[in-house]
Order: sequence, then C-alpha cells, then structure tokens
Amino acid sequence: MTAPTLRAITVGVAVCALAACTATPDPRYTTAPLAGDVPQFDGPWAAELTEHYRDSLSDLEREILRDGVITEDEQQALHDWYIGCMAGQGLSVTLLDNGGFDLGSSDQDRILAAESVCRTNTLGLAWEMRANPENVPPLEATHACLQRHGLLAASFTLDDFVRLLDEEADPSIEWNAWSDFHWSEETIACNRDPFDILGLFPEDSTLEPYRG
Repeated sequence: MTAPTLRAITVGVAVCALAACTATPDPRYTTAPLAGDVPQFDGPWAAELTEHYRDSLSDLEREILRDGVITEDEQQALHDWYIGCMAGQGLSVTLLDNGGFDLGSSDQDRILAAESVCRTNTLGLAWEMRANPENVPPLEATHACLQRHGLLAASFTLDDFVRLLDEEADPSIEWNAWSDFHWSEETIACNRDPFDILGLFPEDSTLEPYRG
C-alpha cells in the first residue's frame, strides 16, 4: 500500500512501541508512560513538538524530541523501529524514495491491526520538519512550489487551489482535469518537499502547467 496524499504532508506512519519488535530489544523502544513535565519548546514547530512529546509512547521518542531537533540519524532510528515492528506483525515494509512506505499488502484490516501495535506520529513529524523548517502552512507551501516550478499559472491563486482540494467540491469537468494533475509525481513531490530541500521533484518533468 502506498498512499501519499495532498491533504497533509505528514507521513502518517506508525512506529513500534514494543520491545519484541527487535531481535535484541533496546529498552528505549518499549512502551513507557510519560513521566515528568513536557519540555518548553520554541521555534516554528514548538506547538507540534509539544503535542507529539505529550502523546509519545516510548523513551526513544522522548529522547529524540527533547531537544526540539530530529536529526537524520534519529529519523533513521525511527524508520528501523517501525520496519522492525511491522515485520513482527507479519508485514514486510520497504522505505520509498518519497519518504513513504510500501507495506507489501493491500489488506486494510491487516495493516490497521499491525499499526495499532506499531504507531506514533514522530516519524511523520521528522519528515515535516526537515521538508518545511519554517512550518509554512502545507497548502500554501505546496501551491508556492507548483508555481515556482511553472506548473500553476500565476493567475491560479491559493484560494483556487484550496477550493479544488475541498472535500466538498462538486464533481465537474474542472475537478476531473485537476484530479490527474493532483496525483502527478510533481504535485506529490511539492506536497512532500515543498521547498526542494529533499530533492524529490523530478528533474525530467514533462508535466504541462495547470491553468484552471
């Protein structure tokens, strides 16, 4: 299953909270209730860091979040943790170049059951912080990325963009034409990496600009 969406940057993946997920369990990986105060975070991601720390399930997550910075090595530790846990639930997980995961199955019940064991939002937060360090609102950042790459006409405003993404939008020829553009590799790249920090935008793009 691979399901990147434009509605949110977050990877939305889960991370293991049980020691049994690794061959030689690290005690930081075990489920442990929050004890003590939540650190005082500052900067553009302070609110999200506070929320994720408060909702964290393990000492590993809290160790990673505590200083308000998630390094590439720490993000890799979360990847390893999640992949190991899902393997323990019988799912072979492959990390994709766009930061998502191929779960090796389309069985939604099986996936949901596995992620009920292996879940946290810290890994998604790690990706978001690297891709959008100033925490620009996601739709604004994606819209700006598409315009920067010449894929939206200058006259196609942020309001136009939000309107077409509205879940209540009526089906129409306009929506159908936008839908193909919406799910293009380029649009997903701008969603996942709106400031071209992670190098996801295809260098050989041939996508025609959407003019509405």
